[in-house]
Amino acid sequence: MQEILKKFNNWHIVLVGCGGTGSNLVPHLAQLIYSLKSEKISVVLADQDMVEPDNIGRQLFIEPEIGENKAEVLQMRYYTAWGIDISYHPYYITEESVLMKLLAPPVNVHKKIPAMPILLSCVDNNFSRRIFDKVFRESENLIYLDAGNSEFVGQVVMGFKYEGKTLLKPAADYFPDILTEQDEIQIGGTCSKNIVKQPQSLVANLWAAVSLLSFLNNIITLKEVPVAMATFNARNIIVRPKYANNPS
Repeated sequence: MQEILKKFNNWHIVLVGCGGTGSNLVPHLAQLIYSLKSEKISVVLADQDMVEPDNIGRQLFIEPEIGENKAEVLQMRYYTAWGIDISYHPYYITEESVLMKLLAPPVNVHKKIPAMPILLSCVDNNFSRRIFDKVFRESENLIYLDAGNSEFVGQVVMGFKYEGKTLLKPAADYFPDILTEQDEIQIGGTCSKNIVKQPQSLVANLWAAVSLLSFLNNIITLKEVPVAMATFNARNIIVRPKYANNPS
């Protein structure tokens, strides 16, 4: 996989879900992109949720942003701060065709240079993950990083396809409930609704965000994939890797 990643200096990232994990990831993702002068990286942020009062404090928003679209707020904030190639899609992803279009590297950024698409799943429902899984299986080239967490524990799984071959399995292969659980996208997300019952979930979201950032740094900066999955326990301060050379 290292030899494959070394072929790329152009990357197109689609981050879906700008709530607890996504909003905490975006500023550090933007900082990483800004620092990597030798790489060409474009980003799309996708979420239909609006900033709500309960989001303030736990998600990375402030009171003047209440009522604004989360993806738009983050796009404007970090485009203004860093001048990176970042856009937004202010809707939920409910169809495979929409996600496939978003994953197509923008020609105005990458010109005719091949770019590796990267899908970052920061959602809190399996309805969306089923769409992501289908798109992964239909794609020729795709890196798919899926983050999920409960009150204290969580994981990040890396799926990887290149030239139609699956090199690393996606999240649904490890967690088959993704394909069978009949949930749905909840307007506003579930995170803010759980803040009273789960006051420490901020820490789990931060661990998920940092784990995603670490995967991205390995992929884009170091051109390597040492780990296929990382599970964490924010309460016991533990991270366990599943190494890529033994992903089963």
